[in-house]
Amino acid sequence: MLIVLLTALSAWISTSIVLGYLVWRLFVLVRASGRAGVSQWSAETTKRFKRQRVAEERRGRSPGTTALTREEETKALPDQTAGETTGQ
Repeated sequence: MLIVLLTALSAWISTSIVLGYLVWRLFVLVRASGRAGVSQWSAETTKRFKRQRVAEERRGRSPGTTALTREEETKALPDQTAGETTGQ
């Protein structure tokens, strides 16, 4: 039970620190640049999260989903006959 409480506390503290930093950066940029600070903050925040996706792609992870739709499952591949499709 103690481990669960410590894990929840750790997650709450980490989330609070990240959100606090984001709000602080928004405050600093808006104070320095006015309304233009909001777009600067948005671009900065987006850039930080996009960097993580690029790193995941380098490790071989796909950023999109890999699940096939029902239509893609039933299509025959060029080297398969109609009876060999996965949807039948």
